[in-house]
Amino acid sequence: MKTTKAEKIQQAAKAELGLQKGFARKREVFIKKATEFSATAAEYEKKERTGQRKYDHIMKNISLFKCKLRKKAKQENEERHRRYLNAMKQLKETYYREMEIVFKTEAESEESKGKEDAKGKEVKGEEPAQDEKDRGAEVRAAGQNS
Repeated sequence: MKTTKAEKIQQAAKAELGLQKGFARKREVFIKKATEFSATAAEYEKKERTGQRKYDHIMKNISLFKCKLRKKAKQENEERHRRYLNAMKQLKETYYREMEIVFKTEAESEESKGKEDAKGKEVKGEEPAQDEKDRGAEVRAAGQNS
């Protein structure tokens, strides 16, 4: 009986030792997988952070580029408006100069025409001023008839 009891105890000890070895192997496998997983997770997290930094950097560059484009467009619009104002100023000055020339030439031609008329009337013996008065009276009379 002693042998059977001893055999049973020995078998129980072997079984317990086998269970402990099995648990130890499972624990080692679990630790190994957990380590690999945490390493993989850390690697993925590192990649994700790197990717996020790259994304943030790209978005910042895009934002800066948009800002530069807006600034450049604003400068170009201001320059275009300045050129437009200068062109309008030059056009206005040219117009006034041409109109001044036209008025001067008209005044000179009327003056020379008036001198010629005065000379012609002196030849006929009429006063140019009297002729002007008569013409003004005719215009007034025509205005009253209508």
